[in-house]
Amino acid sequence: MRHLAAISAIPCVSFYRDFPDRRRTLRGVSWRIGVYQEWIELPLMPRSEQWRILLVDDVPAWRAIVRDMLPTGSRSVGEASDGPEAVSKATQLQPDVVILDIGLPGFNGIHAAKLIRQACPRTKIIFLSQQADPDIVRAALTVGEAYVVKAQVNRDLPSAITKVLQAAPAALPL
Repeated sequence: MRHLAAISAIPCVSFYRDFPDRRRTLRGVSWRIGVYQEWIELPLMPRSEQWRILLVDDVPAWRAIVRDMLPTGSRSVGEASDGPEAVSKATQLQPDVVILDIGLPGFNGIHAAKLIRQACPRTKIIFLSQQADPDIVRAALTVGEAYVVKAQVNRDLPSAITKVLQAAPAALPL
């Protein structure tokens, strides 16, 4: 059992989520993994205080996939398809989280994230990219809070969003 809950000042509802029986293969040997439970803690918020998320990807189908995966208590407030549009919309909308692709037209997601961080210091940034190169991941995590590879989006994105939203608010620069 894994414990995902972070200590938070936000009132939360906590529960266990059961996962079905799965089969895994490791070095040619099939392992049977039974039902296990995962501790989940979700913020309780009034409708008017939902987490606001900006989706940035140059492929509309990916934006739709991510929009459908947003956790309860969050909503998409806008979408952008390139770097300059991402910075403009983030500055205008002041979202709580930006989910940002790295390979964007105009300028890349890491450069966009740096500009978003300057304009919106409290906005959290989650990178969602096909790139799994350690140097790119390291560079992205110097600016953002999380990195999810598109190949594992179903498994990793919902928990990354929840963890980033439950983390303490970003400190404002002095």
